[in-house]
Amino acid sequence: MRIDTEVLQTVVEIDDREYALAEKTVDVCERLRQAELDMVGKPQHRLWLAELEIVLGKAACRELFPNGRSENVDRLQMIYYGVFKAFNRVNDRLEEERLSDRAQKVEQLFAGANEFLRNLKNVDRAPKSGLKEIRRPAGE
Repeated sequence: MRIDTEVLQTVVEIDDREYALAEKTVDVCERLRQAELDMVGKPQHRLWLAELEIVLGKAACRELFPNGRSENVDRLQMIYYGVFKAFNRVNDRLEEERLSDRAQKVEQLFAGANEFLRNLKNVDRAPKSGLKEIRRPAGE
């Protein structure tokens, strides 16, 4: 089995402009986790902005969200989820492959179970005229 380890730069297009995402490093993941911890109890949109600043950069966020507190939260949410879908694309691909493998195994199990049930039905339908009941005394 060949494992492909080539990781390409991820770029997203937002409002006809392209933005490069930060490389998914340990540092970036730790900063995202810290932002999540820092924003506990605060409005969701503040977490989205903090995480977008980490992944897109502050300059890109200022360009995308120039209206400050009057920014449209629905637009912010759409951008956030689109950016993080692209950011996590490798995880999604690996999960898809894992689920596909699991689905194939389940299909094989069902095929075997179906074959067993078909054979069981045939046994139940077999003629019983040639069968003799054998009774043994108790204790033997």
